[in-house]
Amino acid sequence: MQSDYGKLALKIQQIVNAFKAINVFLENNPDFLDNLKKFLDNWPSAFKEDWVKVARYGWYLNWETPIDIVSIVNNGQEALDAYMLSHLRDDWNGLTSRIVELCPERFTVLKAAFKLHEENNYIASIPLFLAQSDGICAQYLGAFLFAEHDKRIEKVKEISAINSDIFLASLLDILTVKTQIGDSIDKSSLDKKSLGPNRNGILHGSLKHIDYGNEINSYKSFSLLCFVVFCLVDKS
Repeated sequence: MQSDYGKLALKIQQIVNAFKAINVFLENNPDFLDNLKKFLDNWPSAFKEDWVKVARYGWYLNWETPIDIVSIVNNGQEALDAYMLSHLRDDWNGLTSRIVELCPERFTVLKAAFKLHEENNYIASIPLFLAQSDGICAQYLGAFLFAEHDKRIEKVKEISAINSDIFLASLLDILTVKTQIGDSIDKSSLDKKSLGPNRNGILHGSLKHIDYGNEINSYKSFSLLCFVVFCLVDKS
């Protein structure tokens, strides 16, 4: 019995010591709580720069993307590619089910695209992923993802102006970023192609982009589709 009371007393003393340490810290850092509140209120803005880096490497966020992606992206393209491939493979079933659930009117095309990817038919899955991303953006944002850059920027500004959700605003801003996926056909060097499939080159049948059909490009196109549904359909 005395032993139990001794253990309880020790735990209570440890808690008291912890509170004392916190109190000392706050006394020495009087602005800490105010700064913490500001960070919690604005944390999406703090991460947006890293999310843009992720997009420039051809990858996009979704419901299941771990938050530590902001540290992975600073390790370079190779590390990010490996990380996102592992994430999307592991979460494939959940992500595809969620997209179909949120876009039932596109069920037939989406299921076909997912099946083509699963069959390693990336030449066929990539154009479908890109086309559906484009169409969903037009449907929910009011501007196409690839063909209406200026209009897309204006639509994002309009939504952000009337919406107090900082997280959503930070996500929508990523739709205005120019990346290899939406860039002009002449962006055809090996370094550029390593950043993602070029939608214009692929859909216009350019010989410069005839080599697009590989697994990583299909996953990058799929990640874009996930992102568009995540920030436009699920949050509309």
